[in-house]
Amino acid sequence: MPVYQYTIKSMGTVITIEASTSNTAAPIHYSGSRVKLTRSRLDGAYGAFGHLFNPDASTPTDLDAALNSIFGAQNVQRTGAKPSYDPGISKDAVT
Repeated sequence: MPVYQYTIKSMGTVITIEASTSNTAAPIHYSGSRVKLTRSRLDGAYGAFGHLFNPDASTPTDLDAALNSIFGAQNVQRTGAKPSYDPGISKDAVT
């Protein structure tokens, strides 16, 4: 199973999520010196497609979007798998 891992340089926090695909929800794990502050900043953030982000469990795609929007891409270092922003909706689906 792919592991998506991020380091927030300005916070000294490592965030990890292990999910079968980048559109599969899974628990989010935090470690480091400023976990509470990092989680509080993510609470109320938005996911990749405009819905509220859940800092406890989410998809890797939404985690990636929330981290980059809150902390800025220059402060977020990805060391794991890269999430896909393709929502996986078939071409003949009615949306």
